[in-house]
Amino acid sequence: AVTIDGNAWQSYAAALSSGLGVNSPNVTTTSVTPSPATDSSTASMLNSAIWKGGADLNVTRTLASGNYQVYLWVMENYQSNYRSFKIRLEGNEVNASAGNLPLGGWAKYGPYSVSVNDGALNVDLVPVSGDVHLMGMAIFN
Repeated sequence: AVTIDGNAWQSYAAALSSGLGVNSPNVTTTSVTPSPATDSSTASMLNSAIWKGGADLNVTRTLASGNYQVYLWVMENYQSNYRSFKIRLEGNEVNASAGNLPLGGWAKYGPYSVSVNDGALNVDLVPVSGDVHLMGMAIFN
């Protein structure tokens, strides 16, 4: 668990025990230097990833019905421009070209507005090239 942008984040293990679901991801940590440079907590988060080789990465989060703002953090930790992917929230494509970052490059995607009506937020990362991965997710209502 770390503090990012002034907000306390759950660790991956804590999130799994409190309503996060992921479709059999690989979990990895790296030691890539983020560019642009960032604080140590954000760098730590950016060097922790869940990923899926050659398939969609599906993430669900139990949430009460309502309207939310979603942010996703991604850093390229393998090689420059290795991956690109689509981001879908609740089945709706909100970004058709995430990724394509230089090695160490990172992006905070969003905010994406989404309405949850079934008790769970569904986030799908769909590969265009390379493997999809995700370093962090923030949800605000």
